Parts: sequence; C-alpha cells; structure tokens
Amino acid sequence: MYNNKPHIPFSITVLFLQIFVLNNITFTSYVVPLLYISIIVIMPLKSTRGILILTAVILGIMMDLSMGTYGLNLASTLPLAYFRQNILFLCNESANSKKDGFPSKRTIGYHNFICYVLLICTLHSLLFFMLEAMTFSNIEYLLTRFILSTIATLFLTFVMLSIFKKRMNGL
Repeated sequence: MYNNKPHIPFSITVLFLQIFVLNNITFTSYVVPLLYISIIVIMPLKSTRGILILTAVILGIMMDLSMGTYGLNLASTLPLAYFRQNILFLCNESANSKKDGFPSKRTIGYHNFICYVLLICTLHSLLFFMLEAMTFSNIEYLLTRFILSTIATLFLTFVMLSIFKKRMNGL
C-alpha cells in the first residue's frame, strides 16, 4: 500500500477551501468552482475502485451537506471514482495500477496528466450541471455555467497542485 500521508494535508486544505470559502463566495451565477474533485484526481495510482468509491461517497455527502444540494454532488462524484482507472488508461495506456505514487506530470507524463485532469473536471462539471438543471430548456445558460465552472475548477486544481507539489511526489 502506498503512503497516503502527503494526501492528507492536501485533502484537508481543499475541503476547508471548498466548504468555508468557495461555497460562500458568489463569483457570478455562472461560475461554481468545484475544487473538491481534485482529491479524487490525486488519489494514489494503486487505489482500488472500492477505496475510490468510498472516498467519493464521503466527499459527495460532505459537499451535499455543506452546499445543501441533497445528493447532487454524490451523484456527480461517484462516476468519477468508478471510471477513474479507465480515464487514466484513456489518457495514458501505461498508467495502470502497477505504478506507485500519485498521478502527476512526473508519473504519467505532462500531456497525459493534463488530459487526465481535464477529462475528470469536464466529466464532473457536465454531470453536476446536467443533474442540477434537469432540463435543456435554457441550454445557453447550462453550457455557459458548465464551461466557466470547468475552467475555474481546472485553474484552482492546478494552483492547489502546484502549491502541494513538493509534498506529493513532485506533482
């Protein structure tokens, strides 16, 4: 089993920022940064699907309770955990569970890591906003929220990863 100690301070910081800062700041009605998914993004490569799903359930419930969304975060986070290994394989065929460490530019390659984070953030935002809207009657508003929130989430994820990169295998 891989050492998860570097993951703990990152997770606590991300959860603190999401619950106490990002959930309480209104940028516009279009931008909803969902930074908490970066915890699933950087889970160790050797994490089993069960551990990923358990983490997603805990994260989803915590975010639903703090945001008052009643299952929306849980429903949009579970598929990320379930398909995470498939997304890693899609971005990098050699990124399998035999590698040690966390997904990073160093462990899976720069372009593969960017592809992986982009796909995870895009999938999560798409699920989140489609489930939230439950209609396509105002597709322009839905697409604008999806695109701007994905960009904000990607930006904040890369900022957090760059802050914690020394502790976490040189992310």
